[in-house]
Amino acid sequence: MLSHVHVRNLCQPRGSMPPVSWSRGYGASYLHLNMTPQIKKVLMLETMPPSTITRGGSRAPVGQRTRSAPPPPSNFSKGLCQCCDDPGFACTMLCCGPTATGQLYERVSSTPRSCFYISTALWGIFFLTSTLMSVGNAYLENAWYVEDDEVHINMGNVSQATVILSVSSSFSFLGSIISTCVLCSARRRIRDRDNIKTGGCGDLEDCCVTYWCGCCSLTQMFYQEKVDGYSYNLVSNTGT
Repeated sequence: MLSHVHVRNLCQPRGSMPPVSWSRGYGASYLHLNMTPQIKKVLMLETMPPSTITRGGSRAPVGQRTRSAPPPPSNFSKGLCQCCDDPGFACTMLCCGPTATGQLYERVSSTPRSCFYISTALWGIFFLTSTLMSVGNAYLENAWYVEDDEVHINMGNVSQATVILSVSSSFSFLGSIISTCVLCSARRRIRDRDNIKTGGCGDLEDCCVTYWCGCCSLTQMFYQEKVDGYSYNLVSNTGT
């Protein structure tokens, strides 16, 4: 860093003395009027942050200072068929899918209490579907009876069983759609964050994978989040 004395000596001609006003607080004005362009450039570079100075001694444009190159395209850390590398973890994803789905979404999206809402909705649909299916099957079994060595069918029970089983199937389909939408959104967020390339289907791959291979996709995304059977916590909002 150049001191005032050094700059003053560079600005004034040899054999000359600075004016009397120098000692009265007018040194800055004297320097500004008498310094050469080379000295102005040196002083400007001395006051600039090192990160904004290029090799040529000029200030880098603002866009070049803030812009960062995106990471190269990559793949998931593990494939879909590697979900059984940790059998215990895979069984947890299979048996507790509604809970794991909510945990993954809150972990990826950072949405407060989303794990509670998603898990409650999916578990509620699961138990409602199971109950309706059991009731419908019971009505269907009681529709058949034997009288006078002849098998008879109670069409009233058959009709009731048909309605109940249809409602059960509708709730089951609704649960699969909700689960697919949640996992598809989480998978898309992970791909955008880690710059993971898609296959031949493009962005449609997220929907297809999470619908047809929901359990394997769920395990794959947890592996991508550096979560495995040793670090996974079933009662946590984010799985760890």
